[in-house]
Amino acid sequence: VQARDSRRAAQDFRELMAESSTMEFVPYSGVTVNQRQLIDKMLARYSTKFGGVLRELLQNAEDAGAVNVEVHLQKKGDEVARMIVSNDGRDFTQDDWRRLTSIAEGNPLESTVGMFGVGFYSVFSLTDRPVVRSGGNVLTFRWDRDQLTYASRPTNAPLGTRAGPQTQVFCEFSQPMPWDLDELSKVLMEAVLFTKSLQCVRLSCDGSELLVVNKELSHEARVDLPSSSSVAGIHRAAVVHSMEGVFSSRQITSKDLILRVWHHKAAQFQIAFRLIEAQLDVQVSAEFNQKAQRALRKGFPHSTVLTLLYDHPQSRRKAPSD
Repeated sequence: VQARDSRRAAQDFRELMAESSTMEFVPYSGVTVNQRQLIDKMLARYSTKFGGVLRELLQNAEDAGAVNVEVHLQKKGDEVARMIVSNDGRDFTQDDWRRLTSIAEGNPLESTVGMFGVGFYSVFSLTDRPVVRSGGNVLTFRWDRDQLTYASRPTNAPLGTRAGPQTQVFCEFSQPMPWDLDELSKVLMEAVLFTKSLQCVRLSCDGSELLVVNKELSHEARVDLPSSSSVAGIHRAAVVHSMEGVFSSRQITSKDLILRVWHHKAAQFQIAFRLIEAQLDVQVSAEFNQKAQRALRKGFPHSTVLTLLYDHPQSRRKAPSD
C-alpha cells in the first residue's frame, strides 16, 4: 500500500509540474508586500532610539569614506523636530541610489560593515518622509497608504556646508522627540573612536555648536613579537576558537589615538588611547563562504583588521589652550 501511495504521489507531482509549466502568468501579478509592516518588523531587530538611528547614519558615512560629519538639530519647544546629517564622503553612485530604494538589498562590498541593507531605513522610526541629497541629485520618500514610494530629480541648490561636496540626509520627525545631549555625545565620540575614516564630528542645535570631536593618530610603529609566539594561534583562540586556520597575521602595528573634545558646557579635554591593529588574512572554505553569501548577501573578505584599544597611561587631561 505504501509503495502504491508513493507511486501515485510521484505521478501527481509530475502531472502538476507539467500543468504549472503551461500556465499563463498575468502581467504584474507578483506577490504583494505590506512595506510599512515589513519595515516595522525589520526595525524591531535594531535600536530605533534617536542615538541608534544617528549611529547607523554615521556608519553609512564611514562606508562612503567620509572624514567629517556634521549633525544639525532643530528644536520645537524642548524637543527635537528636525535633523540634518551631512558628510563629505564620496557622492552617491547609480548603484547607491538603486540600493537606497531597494529594501534590504545592502552593500555587496565585502569591506563594508552593513549586512542586510536596513541601516538607512532606521530613519523611518523617526520620520515618514526622509530626503537624501548627494552629487547634484535629491531623492525623497513618501508613503502611499502601506506602500513606500519615492521621487528624485537633479538639484542645483547650494549645500551650504563647510567645504567640498557633501551627502545630506534630512529628517522631519513624525513627532518631536525628547533628546539627551550626553547620550548623543557618547554616540558621536564612539563613532569617531571606532571607525577608520571619520576624523571629526560636529553637533549643533538651532545654529549653536554643542560638541566637536576630533581624532588624531600618531605615526604607527610595527610591533615585533617574540619568535616563540604563535600569532595565528592567539587570533584563533581570541576570535573564532574552533575554526582553525581562518585568520593569519600579516602585520601588527601600534599607534597613539587622541580624541580632542570640545563641549559647550565643559572645559576642553582630550582622551588618549593605545591602538593595536593586526592585519589579518582570511581563509575560509568555499562551502562556508557560500553560507555567508546566503546569510549576509556578501562573502568573507580576503583580509581584515583586528583592532584593540587600551587606555593610555595619560588617558585624560585638559587639552592645551591652542
